[in-house]
Amino acid sequence: MLSGYEDMPGMLAKARDAGVRRIVLLSGGSAALADLDNAVSRYMTLSERAVRESGLDWTFLRPRAFMSNALRWLPQLRSGDTVRVRFPDVAAACIDPADIAAVAVLALAGGHEGLVHDLTGPVAMRPVEQVAALASVLGRDLRSVGLSDAETRSELEAAMPREYVEAFWSFYVDGTLDEATVYPTVSEVTGRPARTFEEWAEAHADAFR
Repeated sequence: MLSGYEDMPGMLAKARDAGVRRIVLLSGGSAALADLDNAVSRYMTLSERAVRESGLDWTFLRPRAFMSNALRWLPQLRSGDTVRVRFPDVAAACIDPADIAAVAVLALAGGHEGLVHDLTGPVAMRPVEQVAALASVLGRDLRSVGLSDAETRSELEAAMPREYVEAFWSFYVDGTLDEATVYPTVSEVTGRPARTFEEWAEAHADAFR
């Protein structure tokens, strides 16, 4: 189940009445902050709180940044070899969404009740390193250009409500959210290593071409 539904307690009550006994909630690292003044942390925190209070068995998945976020560079890659990146100095141990799914399947099967799984890839990377990995996979001479804070804020404000801009600003400029720490959870739960960004890029190379 995703976080952020408007009436989480009501939906969970309906699920319970329908015979559901176990919830695996896709949350995020910012839920641990429990910062109700931060728009992203708030909806994840309140979603986890509703699940805890539902009376259902639960497992929380708190992935960090998704590798698939790199798909946001597609318009730039179609028009040239320069990729303008936001928050260029922020490293994240991004994770393949397929690894999140693999953990979710096993959690749904049982044995993970009451656990909070922090999920990451095997290494923290800055955007320039992700662009370099894509360049290698695609055989293109890509160049990464880091946006200034002012440029980043302008792009964000054009794309999302102000409260979410402020949330991401808190995470990545003020440094309230740690996405660089690597957790071994994927390997511990699935019995195989978390996929690397390079492996993800190889698997999705056709999308970038």
